[in-house]
Amino acid sequence: MGVVTMRSLTASVFQRWHAAVRPGDDFDYSAGLLQFVLSNNLVDVALVGMRNRDEVDQNLAVLRNLEGRMSLEDIHEKYV
Repeated sequence: MGVVTMRSLTASVFQRWHAAVRPGDDFDYSAGLLQFVLSNNLVDVALVGMRNRDEVDQNLAVLRNLEGRMSLEDIHEKYV
């Protein structure tokens, strides 16, 4: 048995909400969300929907930069 996450990047709900609340902030939260999901040792599969080639390239960049699994402390230090 394993753990599968669905809508790992929240289907852009978080990103749209964030853009409405903080319109000038251009920080890429998608990368942080993906790294957060992938860093959880309890998650075996992260289902990530991608609508276009740019999103595929962005997610691949996150995977290429992910050296092993990041701890929650590492994510907090890097993104918070």
